[in-house]
Amino acid sequence: MQRPTGRFNVVEGACSGLCVASRGGVDPGLPVEGQIQTDDCLSDKLGELARQLEEAREGLGALKSLYPVLKKDFDKHQEDLETRLRKCRSPLVNLAMGLAREAHGDTKDKKGGLFLTHPERAACYADDLISDDDPDKNLKLAIALMHDTIEDTRMTREFIGRELRERRFSSDDVNTILEALDLMTRQKEKGNTYQEYGGRLIGSGNIAAILAKICDLMDNSDRSRLPQGRAEQIRLMEKYLWIIGEIVASPAFIEAKEYYKTGLTVIQNAR
Repeated sequence: MQRPTGRFNVVEGACSGLCVASRGGVDPGLPVEGQIQTDDCLSDKLGELARQLEEAREGLGALKSLYPVLKKDFDKHQEDLETRLRKCRSPLVNLAMGLAREAHGDTKDKKGGLFLTHPERAACYADDLISDDDPDKNLKLAIALMHDTIEDTRMTREFIGRELRERRFSSDDVNTILEALDLMTRQKEKGNTYQEYGGRLIGSGNIAAILAKICDLMDNSDRSRLPQGRAEQIRLMEKYLWIIGEIVASPAFIEAKEYYKTGLTVIQNAR
């Protein structure tokens, strides 16, 4: 796996060289290049990665201070999601919620909980992050709700497009949603690496897709959601640090901040 190259760099040398086992032994789940990793070394690396990941999350969350309207604290979503999003009385958001539920069904996440709660929490982040004054807020909420439907389920972009058109949403709205979902979908069948996927998404400059990815990352990088096993936690933390660093350094992220600093009312793409 490539090392992160963005703003937040993964800790280097935390477990480099030959570590003499004082307690426990080698973690068989960690791909180590000729090194012996002890429990202490893994714990040290996990601690440093956790610190860096929290810093990275704060870097993403800093965007919230630039939005004129925030309903509640960015990291606390205690009100029921369905109640919150129904307040917007948006047929588009209601349809997106229904499609997400249909797509994910009873699928479980890595910790045994309902996977559906992940896109729902991502939508909560989007609800807090996006100003009520943004004319495209409902589009962005819908994208956050459906961001994993094509990649992780049997639901297709054609089906989603048909459902949207049958309910007479505009061609512009349908195309905006499908374009963002395409960018959010890693093309695993083509051997698309995570770095290639992230580069394509960020390089597109598509604000709606990048905001949805930010909300996705804010939930996925929460340490309480990481699976058991330190080796897997390290792998995921490194992956999240890489893409967060790339996003924060991207022109699209800077453009999004400038958009809300200058009080513009409409934004489509950074490019």
